[in-house]
Amino acid sequence: MNLSENLKKWTVENSFDKTAGSIFPPQWPHEILVKIFSSKAYSRLTHDIIPLKKNEKVLEIGCMGGNNIRFFSEKGCVVSGIEVTEDLVSLARSQCNYHAIKNAKIVQGNNQSIPFDDETFDILISVNTLHYEHGSEKINTAISNFWRVLKPGGVAFIETVGPEHFIYQKATKLDTLSFRSNHEDFRKNDLFGFFSNQLEFKTALQRHFTHVEVITLSELYENIPLQFFIGIAKK
Repeated sequence: MNLSENLKKWTVENSFDKTAGSIFPPQWPHEILVKIFSSKAYSRLTHDIIPLKKNEKVLEIGCMGGNNIRFFSEKGCVVSGIEVTEDLVSLARSQCNYHAIKNAKIVQGNNQSIPFDDETFDILISVNTLHYEHGSEKINTAISNFWRVLKPGGVAFIETVGPEHFIYQKATKLDTLSFRSNHEDFRKNDLFGFFSNQLEFKTALQRHFTHVEVITLSELYENIPLQFFIGIAKK
């Protein structure tokens, strides 16, 4: 597998923020993801799959901590995940063992190369992985791959950074869906594919998915703004 220089930078050492006191990768499932896949109140596109059924197949793109597939595993789903380097694959497998997630299939892959057959999964999860592609062509290929591995009627949960996020605000825009990061960590000067508004994100998803909803989640931590677009897309 040919990895970009950006992806090669991801190691166990820098995969989560130890400077903030973290000694483990994320341990708990993403709160809004749990809400959306636990109640029909959050999206009309999930009505056919809630309550989650035993043996439904779930894939997470970027499953490092195993924290999100943990939620689905506890519901009886069959879970799989991909990570970008062998180091992170090993980390994800060890985290799955720690959480007693049985029979999880964790393999190396990325947005551009998902090593699973067409129409394999009922649910696909991508939490802040899409913007590691940059430019319309790469973003489009990534979303096409998400669509490809979902079964007809399958649902994708795709989260990405919004324009009020501090990382976006620090970045330099080069072109449509192409930004240079100025964030002071190992990703400085890397290229990212940030969406400038909710409509731009929704339109990108609609090129492949039949039904799409987008919500915006904004938070503020000690004057540090966070904003995310969350797309619920049904094949």
